[in-house]
Amino acid sequence: IDYFLGVKKLTSQYGTHEFGHGIALAGVRNAKITSMKISKMIGDAIGISGSGYKSSAFSDSNTIVDKCDLSYCRRQGISLGDTDTTIVKNTKIYKIGNSEKIIGTRPMFGIDIEPDSRSTIAKKVLVDNCEIVQNTIGAIVNADNRGKNVQVINSTLENIVAVDKATGKIQNCN
Repeated sequence: IDYFLGVKKLTSQYGTHEFGHGIALAGVRNAKITSMKISKMIGDAIGISGSGYKSSAFSDSNTIVDKCDLSYCRRQGISLGDTDTTIVKNTKIYKIGNSEKIIGTRPMFGIDIEPDSRSTIAKKVLVDNCEIVQNTIGAIVNADNRGKNVQVINSTLENIVAVDKATGKIQNCN
C-alpha cells in the first residue's frame, strides 16, 4: 500500500516500500531546508545520508533543517545516515508511523540517527528547540550508538528517547 496526499491506493505491481522521501540528500554539502511542510510521505519526510546507498564515499555535511513541519510519514520524520554537522532547529515532527491516516513501517521515530553502514558514523548532530511528539515508536534514536556528539537541547520530546550517554547529551528538554 502506498500513500500519496492521504489517499490509500493499492500498488500490486510494486508492492509497498519505504523510500518515498519528501526530500532526500545524498553526499550534499552546505544544504539548508527551511520553512517546509512535508507530510504523508511513503517513507521519510527528510532523508540525509552519504553519497550512495549502503556505501558512502562522501558524507553529507553542514546541513540545517529549520522551521519545518514534518508529519504523517510512514517511516521516519528525519533519517540521518553518514552525516557530519547536522542541525535540526525550530522544527515540529509528529504523527510519524501509525496514525488514523496511515499504516507505518519501522522504525517510526521522529529522528533516527542510523549511519548507512556499520563502518561509518553520524557526527555532530544538534537538535535545538524542536517539538518531537506523537510518533509511534519514539522521539529520537541513536541506532547502535553510531551517532557521535549528539545534543538535544531546549526541546519537547515525547515517548522514547534513546541517545547514548557516552556520546551525547539531553538538556533543558520536557
